[in-house]
Amino acid sequence: MLLAVCGQGFAQEHYAYCTLICYNHVANSRVKAQLDFGLRPNNKAFMSIYDEQTGKKRKFNTQVALLNFMAERGWRVVECYRDNLVRGINSVPPMVFLLEKKITDPLQITEGLNLKEDEDKEPWKPGKDDDDMY
Repeated sequence: MLLAVCGQGFAQEHYAYCTLICYNHVANSRVKAQLDFGLRPNNKAFMSIYDEQTGKKRKFNTQVALLNFMAERGWRVVECYRDNLVRGINSVPPMVFLLEKKITDPLQITEGLNLKEDEDKEPWKPGKDDDDMY
């Protein structure tokens, strides 16, 4: 009985997920990132990371630098693949990473990230018949 009463005050730990899309700029070898945390409507799902000091969109030297940045905020890679259905910068398909993070509160999902709605067009293009299917 004592365990049941004491356990009610603790939030249950569970996983949150994020899609991280990486575009490589071949000319200057910088990486642009778009994130989808599943928190926004589909047509505004993608967000970008902004630098808190400059207020500008944050750019990363490599994909590993970006992944380390996310790991410092509690995220880990579950799966990655190259999305050949999307044309990236210089026609190079972007790398897509599925990330997960253990949380007890939904506010922890974007903790440590300065995010803003992406100014660019969303990377996913609808199918030929506009049904959002490939």
